Amino acid sequence: MSRRFAVGDLQGCWHSFQALLADLDLNGDDELWLAGDLCNRGTGSLEVLRYCAARDVTAVLGNHDLHLLACYFGSGKPKGKDTLEGVLSAPDVTTLIDWLLARPLVHTSGNLWMAHAGRWPGFRMSTWQALAEETQAAWQRDPAAFFKQMYGNSPDHLADATCDIERWRFCVNACTRMRVVTADLRLDLGFKGELDACPDGLSPWYSHPVDDEGMLGVFGHWAALGARQLTPHIAALDSGCVWGGGLTAINLDTREWYWVPTDKRDIND
Repeated sequence: MSRRFAVGDLQGCWHSFQALLADLDLNGDDELWLAGDLCNRGTGSLEVLRYCAARDVTAVLGNHDLHLLACYFGSGKPKGKDTLEGVLSAPDVTTLIDWLLARPLVHTSGNLWMAHAGRWPGFRMSTWQALAEETQAAWQRDPAAFFKQMYGNSPDHLADATCDIERWRFCVNACTRMRVVTADLRLDLGFKGELDACPDGLSPWYSHPVDDEGMLGVFGHWAALGARQLTPHIAALDSGCVWGGGLTAINLDTREWYWVPTDKRDIND
């Protein structure tokens, strides 16, 4: 019987990933779902991307993956802690970039969904999927133009978008950067800490009700939460592997959890 495993943020932690895969003991029928941020900050981004592309694993894009794409197409600049040089200079970089461009922001299957940062509470499922597909089609159609206009924190609510690029930017931010929202569901992209440090007037996106409560959703991105079941319908997967917190997976069918410690070789000192 096939199994489905979802894994939290890899961020180039190749050795930790290999240890987790050994624990999962995948067979040919099993599915591997990756919750975004495949690359950057760890020492093995190139190895991770080559593995994923060669096996065409199920993955959504995270903010670090989009940052890599923006750098490749000339709209982003590597930052001080980035570890993307090996990918950008690799002889097979075009193959890896093409594979990333084909990854979605949202993946759904039956009663399951996965997105890197989560699901904005203002989205109905059908609206969310349609906008995510439209946004992906836009970057595939003209990646240089798309990534040139991708960066920015506005609009902070979909209702305030006045043109296509603003709708797409909101979708990118909601799918890959969101953690907390205001009472009227406006994105606040500045907060990155633990829940008990959340400023007044802000709350986690998952604390707001959404339709389709029968679905199980999984996401990464927020390492300060830790990897755990947050509600009966939502599980957080990012245990902060690149920060030494280990790498986590969940069996999506049985909800059994797996964890391996961070391999020190993955940390970029």
